[in-house]
Amino acid sequence: MDASQDSLDTITATGTAAVEVTANSADVLVTVTGSAAFGADQALVKAREVTALVSDLHCTGIAPDSIEVLGISTQTSSGRLARSSSATYQLRVRTATVEQVPLVLDSAAGQKNAGIAGIAWRYPESAGRTEALQQAIAAARKAAAAIAQALGVELLQVHRFTEHTFDEEHTPMPRMAMAAAMAESAGPALDIDVLHRKTIRAQVELTYRIS
Repeated sequence: MDASQDSLDTITATGTAAVEVTANSADVLVTVTGSAAFGADQALVKAREVTALVSDLHCTGIAPDSIEVLGISTQTSSGRLARSSSATYQLRVRTATVEQVPLVLDSAAGQKNAGIAGIAWRYPESAGRTEALQQAIAAARKAAAAIAQALGVELLQVHRFTEHTFDEEHTPMPRMAMAAAMAESAGPALDIDVLHRKTIRAQVELTYRIS
């Protein structure tokens, strides 16, 4: 460090802020058991059980290009007369809004070979992070002004700035409980909270030169 930097007269103030954001969409993870195994690039159009779900979702307004095959596991059985194989497809259904989440759950519950593996909630993070950062900076500036007034000094320019942000999700979806609910449900209805929020916290540290 330059020796001239050590001789600077400075004060440091900290500001914090917390902004709550609400999920605006979600990725619904769905498993589908099919009677035949196809590659990921063919499953959506050739696996009969998968195409049935894709078609049903399309009718609710969820386009096929919002559905992606994440993985495939195969099972093979041998009998006296024939050898057969089946496959379990892991799908990700990306919704455009939270209002589409119940539609995906309802469609999956209506398919006898489908089940829900989990929900990954998606948030408008950039807007929340910007707001939290702006509020934290404003708090740090206000604190610095109060310190300067109490000390009888004048703030000059900002000498150093650091910031940290982190997330705190309030209600993550319990995947095992949700899977159990799907398995035990006699109909398409599932008792799942689709309003999820998390808090984005920001902390900034402002160091001012003073005179």
